[in-house]
Amino acid sequence: MTRLRTLLLVLLLVLPASAAVVTAQEAQVTISGVEVSPAPAIVGETVTVAPTIVNQQSSSSSFEVQLVKVRGLSEDTARGADDVRELGTLTPGSSVRVPFDITFKQAGVHRFRIEVVGEDDSGESIRLEYPVTVKVRDDHPDVSIRADATLTTGFAERVNVTVSNGFDREIRSVDVQLSGDQLQVRQVSDGAPRIESGSAERFAFDVRTDRAGVWTATATVTYRTSTGLERTVTEQRSLEFEALREDVTVDAEVPPEGQLSVPVTVGNFGNAPIENVVIRGEATNGSIVPVAVGTIPAGSTRTVRLNVSDVETRADVTVRTTYDLGDRQGTVTATSRVVAPADVPGEIELTGLDVEPEDGALHITGAASNVGLRQVDSVIVRVRDTDGVRGVAPNREYFVGSVPASDFVSFDVYASVEGDVSEIPLTVTYLADGERRTLETSVPYEPSSEPVEPDAGGGPGTLVFVAGGAVALLVLAVVVVGWRNRDR
Repeated sequence: MTRLRTLLLVLLLVLPASAAVVTAQEAQVTISGVEVSPAPAIVGETVTVAPTIVNQQSSSSSFEVQLVKVRGLSEDTARGADDVRELGTLTPGSSVRVPFDITFKQAGVHRFRIEVVGEDDSGESIRLEYPVTVKVRDDHPDVSIRADATLTTGFAERVNVTVSNGFDREIRSVDVQLSGDQLQVRQVSDGAPRIESGSAERFAFDVRTDRAGVWTATATVTYRTSTGLERTVTEQRSLEFEALREDVTVDAEVPPEGQLSVPVTVGNFGNAPIENVVIRGEATNGSIVPVAVGTIPAGSTRTVRLNVSDVETRADVTVRTTYDLGDRQGTVTATSRVVAPADVPGEIELTGLDVEPEDGALHITGAASNVGLRQVDSVIVRVRDTDGVRGVAPNREYFVGSVPASDFVSFDVYASVEGDVSEIPLTVTYLADGERRTLETSVPYEPSSEPVEPDAGGGPGTLVFVAGGAVALLVLAVVVVGWRNRDR
């Protein structure tokens, strides 16, 4: 019985110790994550799938990495997913990154697993798995061909090819070519070293054909992804070329009399631009400087002015417009005429006349207006003395001075009247083209019902004084009456 108790006691002491040793020899290994780059991927592009295997710092055992493999991808789906063996031993706290370069042959969402197999120090086998999802695209940047709805045979027409990058990353070394049967193409802009994500680049071409009809233009775009994969995409568009249609007009307006500038409008209603447009004019007794217009696009107009000089009275004007249309030159003509402004000397008229009583006199105001086309000088306005009218201070006369053409200067004079007077006579003298001229006129006058009398020192001041005295006397009377009745 004693021996049995002793054996049981030994077993109780030894078994826990043995279990602790086994536990101490187990490795704590994980796959911390799988890096996929680039993402999303493109068909035919090399994608790096890199799991990281970690032996935790708290692990009490090393881990020998015997096998890392990709499971769940067939050879029809991808290539490059080869097994990796004998990667060495991970001590506690160490890690290893295992990259797989995989090329996907098909677009879509690909799901597979990373499997890791190894042993710890005790020889115990450990197996780990980690799920991976990779999205693979098979699209290209968007390519569009833009041109006018109708193009003209025999002319270089602009065609633009736009490449829009809808990828999540840039594309590089972008080259665009445009071609087509019956088309002669000249590239105007160079290729782009890169097009950023979400951006677009336009490539310009001049396209020409000598045969009318509908022809197909093909844009071929070659580019590289950020990983260096070269790809090509094409786009086509039908281009309609019309036979040349020439329709150029010129219209020369007749300006108002006195204006020596002829408005000329050139209209291009054909289907091709006209170039080197020059407008020339010939006047019967004047001279005209030509005007170079340049290019007028199809379906548009341009308006310029031809200035005619050295015209004495009038001149008939012939307008001739020349232009280039392709390899030929065209000419259109129109006629007009101009009439030189009349040589009208300066002339003064009195305008805006008004008469108002002021301090016993009549105040006459108005404007000396020059209705001619030249300046007048030394303008003087006077009240002309007659029976019943005479000029008075402060202004018996007013020196206006110079009045420019089509302008005016204000004046004011004073007069007194006696008897039955219905108008106030005025005299204006001035110099026009060095010649002294005189204008005699008058201002209508209607006397008021009460005669205008000079101010004799009364007026509002005297009235206020008298009223004030009356009020004072009234107050004094009230005081006296009150004093007499105080004892009653």
